[in-house]
Amino acid sequence: MFDGIFEAIEEWMREFLTGMVTSNLTEMFSDVNEKTGEIAAQVGQTPQGWNGSIFSLIQNLSNSVIVPIAGMIITFVLCYELISMLTEKNSMHEIDTWMFFKYFFKMWVAVYLVSNTFTIAMAVFDVGQHVVSAAGGAINAQTAINIDTMIEAMETAMESMEIGELVVLALETMLVSLCMKIMSVLITVLLYGRMIEIYLYTSVAPIPFATFSNREWGAGGEQLFPWASGAWVPGVLYDGVRRHLCGAGVNHSDFRQHALGAVRGGGIYRNPMLQPDENKRTKQGSVQCTLDSRKEDFLKIGLIDVDSHNWPNLCLMKLSAYHKAQGDSVEWWKPEGWYDVVYKSRVFTDIYSKDTFMVENAGEVIRGGTGYGLKENLPDAVEHSYPDYSLYPQFPDTAYGFLSRGCPRNCGFCIVSGKEGRRSVQVADLSEFWDGQKEIKLMDANLLACPEHEKLIQQLAESRAWVDFSQGLDIRLINPDNVSLLNQVRTKMVHFAWDNPDEDLTGYFQRFLELTAVKDKRKRQVYVLTNYESSHEQDLYRVETLRDMGFSPYVMVYDRPSAPKITRQLQRWVNNKRIFYTVKDFADYAAGRKEAV
Repeated sequence: MFDGIFEAIEEWMREFLTGMVTSNLTEMFSDVNEKTGEIAAQVGQTPQGWNGSIFSLIQNLSNSVIVPIAGMIITFVLCYELISMLTEKNSMHEIDTWMFFKYFFKMWVAVYLVSNTFTIAMAVFDVGQHVVSAAGGAINAQTAINIDTMIEAMETAMESMEIGELVVLALETMLVSLCMKIMSVLITVLLYGRMIEIYLYTSVAPIPFATFSNREWGAGGEQLFPWASGAWVPGVLYDGVRRHLCGAGVNHSDFRQHALGAVRGGGIYRNPMLQPDENKRTKQGSVQCTLDSRKEDFLKIGLIDVDSHNWPNLCLMKLSAYHKAQGDSVEWWKPEGWYDVVYKSRVFTDIYSKDTFMVENAGEVIRGGTGYGLKENLPDAVEHSYPDYSLYPQFPDTAYGFLSRGCPRNCGFCIVSGKEGRRSVQVADLSEFWDGQKEIKLMDANLLACPEHEKLIQQLAESRAWVDFSQGLDIRLINPDNVSLLNQVRTKMVHFAWDNPDEDLTGYFQRFLELTAVKDKRKRQVYVLTNYESSHEQDLYRVETLRDMGFSPYVMVYDRPSAPKITRQLQRWVNNKRIFYTVKDFADYAAGRKEAV
């Protein structure tokens, strides 16, 4: 008797749960089909077709309020354009008749655009409506879900399920059905918000159009066309998506391998020289010519850090500071809008940092840096400007700069002697680039070779900031006097270099250990140059000798793409300090690597 009761209860629960799942699925698929059709219908409507009364209100508002305001703006812009045109021609002493024909034609086009902005905008939306309507038909035809077929398949599958599985399935379908309802509400809000946004932009469109005739003021009008294309199809409105579709985006790798000539020789923060872009015709031949030939009008400056923003570019920070001091507008370059001058700076060569930026929206493009060549330095007025650290907010409370330039060593792998000279000379005091920051990144190639190095080290000590001698001190120039001064500096990191495998520097390193107050081996780092006239055995000897002495070696690979696998593997072993101090023998590390030699 009880068996029959339990079977009846089980059958009733099975029918109840099956019905619940079927009901949830039917409602969910119906909502999907309904919402898909609604989306196709909504995005295919023009502003006048969506709500005629609101459209009429917006049109009257645009014609009666916005167009008169745009008329006042265009009057000012055209007057400004006329005055600028006359003053640029030597105060009317170099006037040509074609200038006035050009001006009157530009004036007629500007007035026509402002007077017919609403009509032009509606024509744009009519084209978009035609495209989206055609796509909407395909959406309705290809994305509709056959509910009966789906339910029949589910019922067949549920017949073999246990009660527990049906309970879980019922709860899942109920949750999914609820989520679909929430998504339907959100989609409705987005659709309505899109059309409201279209109304708002269309109503004020005459104002940006009023500035379209002037290059300096016309950025607002230029922005209207990408926005209008974005308003046709949801998603294209957003700059990131639009640039991706247009192929304008540039990927910046977060990982940057160090090229030895740039990191140590040229300096990872090395102040680049700047020269005109060979791919773009320019009137000036250098930064100095550009600065000398500038007119009194304020300029719009664009900056491009070709190496990415993983490290601050000192050259761009100084250029930004100089131009801002002149009253110019400075920002990171964007493909939209117009720039009077765009500076492209690159420290690394094509091996590590390819220049993929195509600049077409600038009167002049100037490129420079050790990644392009060694021809020219910044003008003194720019070189001695206090850097604009606001360009890189991701590196807060840190100062970057040079106290000295040049190096007497003239190493074959290094560009410093060829670029800055074979004498190390003082070029600045600390106050030129430091103003109370907690940390100082010093980028001098050979500070100890500078005759004034004791005075400069004293400035670092008196600052009480944490100092990173990032480009390396010359271990061969260490003596009790300068180490005594270095001991007064709050040292965050001191770097040295052991580049020549044929030169035994162990005595110099030992003497430094005896004199220094820097007792933490992690703060005593030594660059070890590899793949430059050295064998693997010589590289390994320097690494192990430095480690045994109490220094932290850091392997630098010269021309890394051409380096043998074992050299690249040595670099990974040494520079990963957790592995380096855990696996003491390189042979043990290499044995577990597929590419081991």
